[in-house]
Amino acid sequence: MDQLISAYLIKLRREHPFFATLSLYMRYEFDDRIRQFTTDGRTARLNPRYLSNLKASERVGTLLHLTLHCALNHPRRCGSRIAEIWNIAADIVVNQIIVESHFEAPPNTAIDPRYGDCSVEFVYSKLLSRARNMATQGVTAVDQGAESDSAATDCSRHQANQDQAVTDSTGSHNPSSAVDTLQVIYPGVSDLLVADGQQHPMSQAQQHQNSAYWERALRQALVVDRMSHQQQGFIPAGLERAIDEVLDPQLDWRTVLWRYMSRTPCDYSGFDRRFIHQGLYLDELQSESLNVHVVMDTSGSIGDDQLARFRAEVESIARCYHAIQGHLYFVDAQVYGPFALDASIRVGVAEGGGGTDFACFFSYLEKHCDPFEQALCIYLTDGYGTFPDKAPDIPVLWVATDDAVDHFPFGDVTRLN
Repeated sequence: MDQLISAYLIKLRREHPFFATLSLYMRYEFDDRIRQFTTDGRTARLNPRYLSNLKASERVGTLLHLTLHCALNHPRRCGSRIAEIWNIAADIVVNQIIVESHFEAPPNTAIDPRYGDCSVEFVYSKLLSRARNMATQGVTAVDQGAESDSAATDCSRHQANQDQAVTDSTGSHNPSSAVDTLQVIYPGVSDLLVADGQQHPMSQAQQHQNSAYWERALRQALVVDRMSHQQQGFIPAGLERAIDEVLDPQLDWRTVLWRYMSRTPCDYSGFDRRFIHQGLYLDELQSESLNVHVVMDTSGSIGDDQLARFRAEVESIARCYHAIQGHLYFVDAQVYGPFALDASIRVGVAEGGGGTDFACFFSYLEKHCDPFEQALCIYLTDGYGTFPDKAPDIPVLWVATDDAVDHFPFGDVTRLN
């Protein structure tokens, strides 16, 4: 078995320095009791007979498949989601990366190019919604080939309004029927041992240590890849996005808002009145206060889980600064509000549920707000909807879910993981 692992590492070293470096951080163990292969996020465990019987290209794909699961933190990111569907979604993501890198994906693992360049969370939500719809309508595996490729379109265009909102796994549908339906379409290996499903799950401290371990591995692999100057070391777009998910954490709101409150040490807003009576006309720094318009997207494409995350972010924003004068709005194709935004706010039931029209809110601001005030719009959304024809005068910070970060024609964008 050591010879097989060595052959795998040598091949990657010649053809893909990034993957080769990443694989050096991986532990590979062999156990006859394992049917095929599994990973807990740190160690890949394989059946030696199964691995030996694979073609050489399939062995490379299998070992790389497990390595990417660990490096991209897929076991831990599962959370409270349905483990079987999460496993399929994670397989689709890593296999697409493998194929785009000109390697062969392992056998008996899910492949679906329609979800190329999408996050695991996005693929999971689409698979869950698809499976529940099929189970409800009695669609069989034979019929599923006639379905449209709307999932791929949703990932690259602004058409989420046409999708059914994804319900929580504890909703009215039976999760087991959704799993059974999906496993007929994507038969494969349950190779992810998620934290809640292990006999001896990692503690929180161990999970944090494991995440930090793979962050270091990813950074080192990126350095080696950039130093190699080899065309074979090219990192596909899907892998770059997946790496960003791990290495680019959510910004702290204090840091984000301070950037807008005091843009530079040389931003001035008239004379400082404290010194005018002395005959001194000194410029006043433009960092005294900030009027923040916080918008929660409450259209039909936003599920309960996303709304809960939006609420938490809004309450975090309100607690940041006493100098903030804030207003909260719920917006789908209409504007609901404004509501006072202060440190004691607890966001209640969100109004909305219709289509998504970003233009209506910016039209509202243009009519009702002072164009000369120091203001900022923070818009929490999935990014799918109708944008205004021109950018507004007010600075806009989009806080986007899923894979919507490339959809915005103006403003700054950060991802809500």
